[in-house]
Amino acid sequence: MLALAVVELGATDECIAWIQSAVQGGLLDEACILELGRSGRWLHPVSDAVFEAFAGALLGGAWIEHAAAALKVLVDRIEDRPERAAPLRALLLRALERLAPHRVHGMTGHSWELGARLLIEQAEAARVAELALVALSQPPGAKEHAWAALHAAAARDARAAWGAVAAALDRRDLAAGRLRMAFMFHHRSSFAWPAEDVLAWVGHDARRGRTAAAIVRPSVPDLDPIWRALVQRFGPRSSVAEEIIARVHSTDGAVASLAEHDAEQRERARAWLTDPDPLVRAFAERLVELLTQSHEQHAADEEDERRRWGT
Repeated sequence: MLALAVVELGATDECIAWIQSAVQGGLLDEACILELGRSGRWLHPVSDAVFEAFAGALLGGAWIEHAAAALKVLVDRIEDRPERAAPLRALLLRALERLAPHRVHGMTGHSWELGARLLIEQAEAARVAELALVALSQPPGAKEHAWAALHAAAARDARAAWGAVAAALDRRDLAAGRLRMAFMFHHRSSFAWPAEDVLAWVGHDARRGRTAAAIVRPSVPDLDPIWRALVQRFGPRSSVAEEIIARVHSTDGAVASLAEHDAEQRERARAWLTDPDPLVRAFAERLVELLTQSHEQHAADEEDERRRWGT
């Protein structure tokens, strides 16, 4: 109770020394630990050295609540005192590392994203991308904080962020499979991955080619340069081309009409029929044919539904 009273009334170096001893001695339960991190503003009066020792003690705790509390007070301290960003970088990085493999939500997720952005400002885009990918590789759960961090890292240094993505996707384990699926179903704005780096990673490996094809989400009508190069490299009827076709057929969430979606995608594909490369033209012809067949089937199904249910 004394620790929580200090939170409400404000801290001094002497009070923090006592609370730090309680943290390190395991005398505070999870709820109390979280309350210590509810807002870092109560620590504003304490000296920098005492604050760093206290944040380090929280990070040394065994529970995830310790790391969550440490993260919150670190983010608040840096936001209040931007000049402390560099001295606190290592502690902030440890906090993100502790929490990355765990399911976080609410304010902890928000603090994780803020901490990641602060680290990106400290030239840690590559490491933030790696930690975001650790979070995204975990079982299903709320991961908007990790997506936001990865987008921010890619916006700052796309090549470094892609390097982290490529290394994660190269693993042959369950986490890499979950990550690939996460990219396939991520409906936020697409990543502007550097085409040269992606294609260098793919080489002539069809497995990597399928993976690259699956995680590209074009945001403009033009044929994505990565997809175009993959068709040229592996051919219009390769397994890589089949993955691209699957991505074109896929929707970015619920749509009112699959027939309309097919029609829109077909118009995009028709623009690719004039590509100067014969392999790309052959791919576009096949794609238009498949989209036409799919459109006709969906249109017939939707018309049948309207007749049956009057919708």
